[in-house]
Amino acid sequence: MAGWVAPLPSEAAADRDTHLEDHNSILACIVELRDRVEALEKVKAPVRKTAAKRKAASGE
Repeated sequence: MAGWVAPLPSEAAADRDTHLEDHNSILACIVELRDRVEALEKVKAPVRKTAAKRKAASGE
């Protein structure tokens, strides 16, 4: 499992006044997730040859 840095907000309750703190916690999680996705997008995936490319490369 990934080691997440940003903590999630605790469970909401009607009598608590934590809207701003919850908002900031969720925002921090979204920023962290975006950073991780962007890092993954930079990783170059190996290119797989299709059967047509293999056939063309072999001269058949």
